Amino acid sequence: FFHYVKPSVYHAMFARGITPLTGQQSIIGAWQNLLAGSQPGHKIAIKLNLNSYDYNANQTREMAYAVIESLKLFGVSAANMKVFDVVRKMPDYWRAGWNSDVAYVNNVNVAWDSNATVYFPAVDTTHRFPTVLSQADHVIAVGLQKGHKGYVTGSMKNHFGSQELPAELHVER
Repeated sequence: FFHYVKPSVYHAMFARGITPLTGQQSIIGAWQNLLAGSQPGHKIAIKLNLNSYDYNANQTREMAYAVIESLKLFGVSAANMKVFDVVRKMPDYWRAGWNSDVAYVNNVNVAWDSNATVYFPAVDTTHRFPTVLSQADHVIAVGLQKGHKGYVTGSMKNHFGSQELPAELHVER
């Protein structure tokens, strides 16, 4: 399906979603609202959900492009943005068609920050976070809304792809 997505339509849909969400009239106003305190040079990490390594359930590149291009309108340079999912390899069809000056970080090129950790007492383990996250001033989580074993996990589960070894935390209900 991603071969038939029109970028201009995606950008318009994104704008129609983000502006009423924030009560603003423009994308620039929306980002000013969402990224309060943002300054030139701030680093922005854009967390995508590439949980399904196939053509069916991943976010489209066009969604990533819509976020990226709207942030550029807001004044964020490509050098200050990174798209990431550090536990997944970017699908071949993604890499083959990636047409952005914003870098992506995945399980192949991730750098882990040994000083950015969190301890999970329920499973007695400590996980590191990637530098793409620990060095970011702002994080934008673009969750993939889908059902998961009878319930909706929403955007928080998207952050399983923001740390190492997330399978250790996947507890059956």
